[in-house]
Amino acid sequence: MEKLNFKNTLSLANQLYKKSFKIAFLLAFMLSFISEYMSVYLLNHGLVEFVQSNGETLPANFPSSDIILMMVITIILATLFVYGMIIILHGIYSKQSEIKLVDSFIISLQIFAKRVLPFIGVFVLSMIAMSILTMLFRYIGIYIAILLFITVLPAVLIGSEPVFKAITSNFKIIKRDFFFMLRVTFIILALMTLKPILMYVFMNGLELMQVNSNSIEMSVQNIVMTVIDALILPYIFAVSVATYLSANSSNKIENTSDNHQN
Repeated sequence: MEKLNFKNTLSLANQLYKKSFKIAFLLAFMLSFISEYMSVYLLNHGLVEFVQSNGETLPANFPSSDIILMMVITIILATLFVYGMIIILHGIYSKQSEIKLVDSFIISLQIFAKRVLPFIGVFVLSMIAMSILTMLFRYIGIYIAILLFITVLPAVLIGSEPVFKAITSNFKIIKRDFFFMLRVTFIILALMTLKPILMYVFMNGLELMQVNSNSIEMSVQNIVMTVIDALILPYIFAVSVATYLSANSSNKIENTSDNHQN
């Protein structure tokens, strides 16, 4: 059985990231902008005071429950759409490197429309697993959750696999190439923690420069964090898609070899 090659998988991820960069960046930027805008809106309408009072004091300018619900739904829908489209785009560019930007977007929309329900199911399961494992094991729980779902989203969207078959297939890859999957998971986790680290460094840098925290700092910080998000998110999914494609290719080679032997 052919083992997965870590270096080749990262090389494939780099190729996917470069090929689909323009459109994937724009999609990720859109999601990050929406999230940052709503975060700023809440901060400007008493969120800090509400948290500091442990939910006991409701500021006069705090948004109504209807507005908060609308914001939550908007972020969830935007997240589902952007995540799904970026994964599909990586899958398309893995087969057609010279495809036009508009055509790739149209094809992605068509695939996403057909696979949206299974994708939502996998997304919800992954979020539940992430929440439970994080509560039980903290940061190790996040690592385990990523490990259990690395190839699941691409399998559902690109491979059109049923939800539980995609999850089972990921378990098989872990069992077959355990240390490979541990290394890939570490890369994804490192990328996920990069933004909080950069935010901490950025905020402390502005503080040392004695920049006014109520004006320039917040504006610059939001712009920088939005761009960082838009750069990191597509690469995280590029690694995930590359892992799925590598495992899928390895399975095909193995099956072909078995057929020849038979």
